Amino acid sequence: VPFSPVTGRRLLVAADADRAAVCAALAAGARALADDTKASSLHWLFSDDTDTATLEQLGYLHRTSYQFHWHNRGYASFDAFLADLTADKRKKLKRERRYVHDAGVTMEIHTGHDMTRALWDRYHTFYAGNILRHGEIVSLSPEFHHMLGATMPESVVVVFARQGQEYVGAALNLRSHDALYGRYWGGRTDIHSLHFETCYYTPIEYCIAAGLTRFEGGAGGEHKLARGFLPTATHSAHWLRHPQFSRAVADFLARERNGVEYYMDELNEHAPFKSGHG
Repeated sequence: VPFSPVTGRRLLVAADADRAAVCAALAAGARALADDTKASSLHWLFSDDTDTATLEQLGYLHRTSYQFHWHNRGYASFDAFLADLTADKRKKLKRERRYVHDAGVTMEIHTGHDMTRALWDRYHTFYAGNILRHGEIVSLSPEFHHMLGATMPESVVVVFARQGQEYVGAALNLRSHDALYGRYWGGRTDIHSLHFETCYYTPIEYCIAAGLTRFEGGAGGEHKLARGFLPTATHSAHWLRHPQFSRAVADFLARERNGVEYYMDELNEHAPFKSGHG
């Protein structure tokens, strides 16, 4: 749960339980654990609206951020999605897809059921190469990816880009019954728009074909706006042990929240959809 930037329940309460009492006990238990371990802070990340409100009532600091999500408006095809965009954005997406096609690249979609060890190893090479290129730590091992495919194959969707007989890029996605979640990618940097095709356009086509209602592309990336992803608020709750530090952070978060709300409004004014469809 902490590793994936996906909004969901963080206070797990049985349906027939006293929710208020259980949530208070969970929050108190977390604080007790923090005391026992001398932790300086507690963080509940990507909590849903209900849990965020509960934690805020229990004294946790509330932070608002945002991601970019694509929403399926009942599209019958990728062309139907394109028809929903303004003319200039539609031309931009078509041009980026054409760059990939003209480079002789074809796209493949593999579920966890047909991901072989060789395919997982190829994906891992792309993933690790991209992480290292950005100077970050490769935190997921080949064994992790093999285990992922073996234990939850129905949730795995991997997009591969092939140029002739050679794979030139790949992107890992996870899916639920109604949504697709983009995670990691890697690939050749000399093929124009390969990243956009592998990480956005082919997954959007998959969502349309599978009847999924949304595609959460992960954290960051204002460039997603022009490609049909709209800003969506995300939330987290925090406790900081040091009182003065906590008060300073609370003041910052209140000002930041106003700024985030203003910025999201500004982003929505530049949504790529035709008037009335944003």
